Amino acid sequence: MITIADTSVLLASADRADPLHRQCRAVLSGAVAGTVVISPLVMAELDYLIGSTKTLGPDASLAMLRGIAQREASGRFILGVLDAELLAHAMAVMTRYRELAPGLTDAVNVGLAARYATTRIMTLDQRHFRVMRPLANGPAFTILPFDDPSLSSGVPPT
Repeated sequence: MITIADTSVLLASADRADPLHRQCRAVLSGAVAGTVVISPLVMAELDYLIGSTKTLGPDASLAMLRGIAQREASGRFILGVLDAELLAHAMAVMTRYRELAPGLTDAVNVGLAARYATTRIMTLDQRHFRVMRPLANGPAFTILPFDDPSLSSGVPPT
């Protein structure tokens, strides 16, 4: 089982003050997510957001990056590759959902889901991912932690 990771879940898992910290840590624990694919755009956003946050900062960013590297080395995480084909898929998503104005990171995540034949997305961004449809493999995305009953108790709607 493969799940695409968006920035929001990784950020919440790093921030103990986040109201969804526990659920996001649980979804990353492995049993629910399986193998996690992270795009380079998510990595860049995550580094910037954690590193520039007063409550977290550069040391927390490095710790998160080390953790991702360790999980990648163990096979639990895959660092997705942004190439011309994926960029073309992302631009098609951005064009199709122009009124929704998804950013490149979200559009790349939709493309990665097609590449890895999954509809599972770890994100707190329901506004985009409840509307956008997978390019293949199903009619809708499964959004974690919201769509997993074992994780969704106490998760406020976004």
